[in-house]
Amino acid sequence: KQQNSYPVIGVFGVCLDSCSGRYKISFMWFSKAFEFNIVFMFVLELDCC
Repeated sequence: KQQNSYPVIGVFGVCLDSCSGRYKISFMWFSKAFEFNIVFMFVLELDCC
């Protein structure tokens, strides 16, 4: 078995709105390693205005 044989699926979404000045980043990372299912979700929302 290879050490990096586990599948990695990433979904990245970016929403930009210069009018409202909102910057939202959504990142979901699915990985199966060490016989465990790992789900990572990252949400960043910034209000520049």
